[in-house]
Amino acid sequence: MECSGAAAPRTDTGGALVIGASRYEVARLRTLRSTWWLLGISLVVTVAIAFAIGMVSRTNDLEVEYLAIALTAGTEFAPVPLTAVFAGLVGAFSLGHEYRYGTIRPALSAVPRRTALIVAKLAVTSVFAVLLAALNVAAAYVTLLVIPGERLLAKGYGWDAVGRPILGFVLAVLIWGVVGLSLAGLFRNLPATIVVLLVVPLIVESILFAVLQFVPALDDVSWLSKYLPFSAGTAMVAVFQPSDFDQPDFDVATPLQGGLTFGAFGLVLFVAAWLLFRRRDA
Repeated sequence: MECSGAAAPRTDTGGALVIGASRYEVARLRTLRSTWWLLGISLVVTVAIAFAIGMVSRTNDLEVEYLAIALTAGTEFAPVPLTAVFAGLVGAFSLGHEYRYGTIRPALSAVPRRTALIVAKLAVTSVFAVLLAALNVAAAYVTLLVIPGERLLAKGYGWDAVGRPILGFVLAVLIWGVVGLSLAGLFRNLPATIVVLLVVPLIVESILFAVLQFVPALDDVSWLSKYLPFSAGTAMVAVFQPSDFDQPDFDVATPLQGGLTFGAFGLVLFVAAWLLFRRRDA
């Protein structure tokens, strides 16, 4: 006979927990003002870049590659890819806010399986990053349609010149989101995560690239500059090579090398964050 005082067995499955945690994460993301600020700023910057390139195309016969640059928010020439950085910040906020505001314990009480919680955060961050990238491409395209970019749009949409950079842009923004989430899981400190997301690509990798390329003693290992992770992420969107601008023949990653390098970097970070998240105390 079954004892009436016995605890009922748990019926929660991992899938159900992930779905429930994802709904919570979507609600959290939707109600944060930072989400809308980051989205709005990224669209404004993208529209401004597309407008500027479209205006130039009215009086100059730009190559078709500039269409890809307009549609990807000028990522190739930016010191840091702004849209991607915003996706990284959203990923960082996803887990970093839990630690900063002490909500990680209630979250783990509601979703006791830690893997389910972090997978839900990964899924929502990834979907948001893809939507962010797609909205930026769409905003740039509409800007070129409505204002000044007819000549540029008339050049067509070849895969190598336009399609592949757009795909690289979407994937790079996605990986940045994963990197932001993973760094927040590793550091459990939101300010530290934000500093790394900005300082490493903007300063640290720039210094390492210069050292590897310009120090003669390091000529034999200058090829390592191709595998600096954030620089490799930018290479995913590249349509030009240094030789196109009569610059020195630097060791830079191809889009495929960049994608594999940055993707592997994001995967390693996430696996490390997941393993630590499972083992650490809240």
